[in-house]
Amino acid sequence: MLKLQNIKIKKGQISQLTLLIIILISAIVIFLFITKFVAKSTFEESINACRLSVITQSATEVFPSLSGEKSPFDINCDKRYVQFSKNNVKLGLSLTNMKPLAINLEGKKITQFSSLNEFIVNQVVAEELRVCKFQFADGKVDVFGNDDTKIIGWRGKKVCYVCSEIQFDSKINSDKNNPKIFQNLLEYTKNTKFNNNVSYYDYLRSESLEGNIMWRQPDYEPITGISKVMYINLFGNTKQFANLDLNTSKDYLVFFSMYAPLKSNSIIQGETKGQWVAIVPAKDINQYCDNQAS
Repeated sequence: MLKLQNIKIKKGQISQLTLLIIILISAIVIFLFITKFVAKSTFEESINACRLSVITQSATEVFPSLSGEKSPFDINCDKRYVQFSKNNVKLGLSLTNMKPLAINLEGKKITQFSSLNEFIVNQVVAEELRVCKFQFADGKVDVFGNDDTKIIGWRGKKVCYVCSEIQFDSKINSDKNNPKIFQNLLEYTKNTKFNNNVSYYDYLRSESLEGNIMWRQPDYEPITGISKVMYINLFGNTKQFANLDLNTSKDYLVFFSMYAPLKSNSIIQGETKGQWVAIVPAKDINQYCDNQAS
């Protein structure tokens, strides 16, 4: 009789576990359906949907088929478009649907200003870096983790997801041969707190799951830089990565990057797995990314 009761208890436990698994799978399927086919009505909804899809993707096994039909970039993130003009800043999830962005100037939220200045540019760029890091779960989950260990050719590659595309209106420059240069982004991030407790700098500089500092640009000198080996392995053979001055004659991309070394736990020639956020001129993106998600 006791054995029979034990068998019934075990069967009951198995049934409950099966039910929980079914509920979890159903919830994931429903979530993926909703985030994929239901339009996000606000920027905040878009950000949260992206973050949740990243967490979901990292927690579920996603095997691409032999035909390549299943994409390893199975996340639902919208690219953000930022357009600076002389008197306002516009933000949108597409170039055809841009909305005026409210700027915090002297304690007031405004959408129109007399002229674009360094403070406004740095405020917007710092926020785009923050959003990018937040969307990818602050680097605390193994993004693409179920795929990058299985796909031939992924190892030793830098995989990127462009979070934001930033443009400057040509009318900002009174002299086309001498474009404006907006500086002091680093100082702005150090001196500005976005939630009354944490500065942009401290937030962006927190460590990823792998233990690397996520925003490494402040550490790099354009001339001396870190070791050449680290530059080549992580960001390509260029030192432009260190340049945080924003030139109004260029477009910029804010992106999330992940690097998986050729061998697990490899430290040969600086080949360490890690996750980063950065901003670089759009024309240089291929120097930092071997594969781009979209």
